[in-house]
Order: sequence, then C-alpha cells, then structure tokens
Amino acid sequence: MDTNQFYNTISTCGNTAVQCPNTLNSHSSGWIPRGFFTRVSSSAVDVLAVCKNPGHLLPNEGDLYRRTSLLELAKTHMQHAAVTFQGGNITNSNDLRSTVFHKNLRRYMSFILDVDQLSVFDHMVYTNLVKCSTNGERDKLDIKTMSECFSKHFVREIDFFKPKVLIAFGREVESFLIRMRERGAHRLPVVYLKHPSYYYRKDIEGIELARAKAEVSRWI
Repeated sequence: MDTNQFYNTISTCGNTAVQCPNTLNSHSSGWIPRGFFTRVSSSAVDVLAVCKNPGHLLPNEGDLYRRTSLLELAKTHMQHAAVTFQGGNITNSNDLRSTVFHKNLRRYMSFILDVDQLSVFDHMVYTNLVKCSTNGERDKLDIKTMSECFSKHFVREIDFFKPKVLIAFGREVESFLIRMRERGAHRLPVVYLKHPSYYYRKDIEGIELARAKAEVSRWI
C-alpha cells in the first residue's frame, strides 16, 4: 500500500457526527476527512507533525472534492496540498490565515530538520489529530471525537510511517498525545510547538524553535 492508498482509507471514512461530535463529513458537499501531506512514499519518517483539525474549506475546495471519485480523494488532496504549501491556491485576502499556517509550518520544520523549505516534506508527515473539519474550527475538540479519530486513524498513521517523534502543534494536541502515551496507546516522544496559524513574538521565536530542535534531535 502506498501513501495515497493509505490516506484514502481515511478520506473515505464514513463516520458521522454521531460517532464524532461537531465534525463535518459529507463527500457530496465537499467536506471530507483531510489535512495531511507528505512526499514520503514509504515508512520510517523522522517526524509526524500533528495539528488539531483541518480548517474550513477555502472557496475552491468544496467543488474540488465533490467532483472527485472516492478512489481518488486522497490523491487529489495531496496534489492540492502540494500547491498550497508552495504558496498557491490563495485566492483572496480572506485566505490570509491559511497563508500564515502553510508558511509557518514550512519555516518551522525547515529549521528543526535542518533542510530547505522545499525539502521538509521529504522527511516528515504533516497531519491532524482529527481529520475532519469541525463546526467551530477554533473551539476545543470533543473528547469523543479525538478518541475515535485517534483509535481509528492516528494509531494506523504511526504504524504506517513509523515516525521517531511527534511534534504537537498546540497545547490541546500536546495534552492529548501525552495522555495517550501514558495510557500505552503509543510510545513516541511528544515535542510542543505553537500552532503555525499564530506567530511567535519575535523575541521568543528563535528560543522556542531552538528548544524544539534540540528535543527532536535527541530522537532522530
């Protein structure tokens, strides 16, 4: 199974808001499980970089996924994400928050992995703890939703890619991943960074990135 085939088992997840409260999952409306990207085609990556949940659909995304067959959903999302991480797909000023996220994620991981920004996804996988968008994308995640997506999908990502360390973007993700490690659901070290949608203050960004790099370097 290659990376696209693996992620297609996630993009076609049939869970509803009953199993995963406050989530949006409807292929016919363009809302699909997504929020992952890598150029890695095999296992044994260095880092699994974990955010909270995919943001809401940008103007062109709903039609993109609605027109895509179920067999091609993950492949289409990967192609779309590749352009977005290169700075494309940003159509107007309302998409600025997405621009900040993608630029910061590339920049942070370039520093931590000591590779150029165009190469970061050859060494890591970006994913989300919850794969579906949620009604309030900045609201706290429902614990039932986190637990369901973790047990159904996230542990399979760990098994498939065999990362050496998890980078948790945001305290909510960090707390959950540490709690799951304490319960024996995984054995990986968890390193915290602020979510890429928000800038660090200039006087502390270098300090925080250097700390994270030193922690990650212990494991890779």
